[in-house]
This record gives sequence, C-alpha cells and structure tokens, in this order.
Amino acid sequence: MRPSSALLVSAAAVASALYVPATAHANTALPPGGHATAGAAEVRKVARFAGFDAGPEPSWYDGWRRLSGRLVADVDGVAYGLAGVRVFVEFSTNGTDWTRVTSQTTSADGTFDMTTVGTEDGYWRAQYPGNNEYTPAVSGSDYVDVKYRTSIQYYNASPEPVKKGAYITVKGLLYRYMPAGKPGPGANIHIYFRPKGSSTWTKMAITKTATNGWFNKKFKASQDGTWLARYWGSSTYVGSNQPADYVDVR
Repeated sequence: MRPSSALLVSAAAVASALYVPATAHANTALPPGGHATAGAAEVRKVARFAGFDAGPEPSWYDGWRRLSGRLVADVDGVAYGLAGVRVFVEFSTNGTDWTRVTSQTTSADGTFDMTTVGTEDGYWRAQYPGNNEYTPAVSGSDYVDVKYRTSIQYYNASPEPVKKGAYITVKGLLYRYMPAGKPGPGANIHIYFRPKGSSTWTKMAITKTATNGWFNKKFKASQDGTWLARYWGSSTYVGSNQPADYVDVR
C-alpha cells in the first residue's frame, strides 16, 4: 500500500525535532584545570609567598644553606597558611635559568625550613606548582655570596714561660679551603694581646703571611697575658678562627 503524504510529513517533523547541530555541544568542554560547575570553570584561590630567606650571607664553600619561608593563600582579604603542600627551592647562577635543588611539605601554618649544601654564588627562590584549588606561586629571589673558609693552624706564642724584657714570637699557618686546604700567602694577620686579669684586647701589630702561608711576629715580653691571632677575611675568603695562647712572664 502506498504511504500517505500525511505520514511522510509526520516522520520528517519527528526527525527534525530529534536533530541537534554539532556546534550545540562546543561549550561543554572543560577549560584547562577547570571543573564542570553549571557550565562555568571554577576559579582557583591565589597562592603567594609571604616571605622567603636564604642564608647565611655570606656563606662558605661547601657549607649549609638554610632556606625558609611561608606559603599563604588570600581569601576574602585574609591570608592563611597553606598546609600540607609541597614547596620546591630552586637555584640559579644568573637569575634566569633555574634548577630544582630540594623540596619540603609545608607545616600547619604554611611555613617551610630546609637545608642544603651550596658551592656557588647565586640566587635562591621558592616555587609552588599549584593544584586544582590554588594557583602556582614563585617567591622573590635571594642572592647568597659564597666565600672560602680559612683557618689558622699550628698557632703558638713562645717561649713559655719567658723572662721579662725578652722576646715572644707569635707564629702560625693560614690555610684557605678552596675546596682543598692550601696555604694562604700574602694575607694580613692581626695580632692582639690581653693582659692577665683584663677583658680588653689591644691590637699589637699586623703581619703578612709568606708565600708558604706562615706568619711570625716578635714582641718584647712585659707582662703575663694572652696572645691572639686573627685573619679578618676578604671579598673571597671568610675570616679565620681566633687561636689564643697564654704566656707567663717572669
């Protein structure tokens, strides 16, 4: 039997009602990092570093660096610590190219405090990669100058005891660690004296180390007391230890 024209029109109307153009679904894809919430992306809270510090400054070669700070989020004008998220510390010699060095999970108030060994001058900063709830954050950078350690060894003030009016010789060897220990030539060594019963140090002389790192200086013995030597450091080297030796004058 031949279908009626009325049936043909009815079928076409049904097909038209069921058809949905492909473009009608274009807005259902989630934006990067977003969530489906009634067709709109969820806005992440802003994270930031409330403080960051790298030290000590200056630091010594192959010595410990302390890296600390606090990560917070601002919500309705109030900053609160981000707890339990991982913060990375990065290092750069030029302030442009960064390398991750260490990381730590923040404490309950958003603080972190980590240590690592450093060998170069350069910049340190903290970095938080963010997540679905909080935005990424990067702290300001903190430059740390690295110097080589020094030490005065084999220090001695002699003879002991010494006759009043005779000469005392103060001597020692300056070492510079760069990174291996090497004698420190051409360095100024400051010699101090403190009389027995006194708390005051008096600078007696400045002497220079020889090419082999040794120094020695003679003084006329006048009273009992302690002799101290010190290297104050330079733009490349940190100051030395302060060895002291007591001499009895008779």
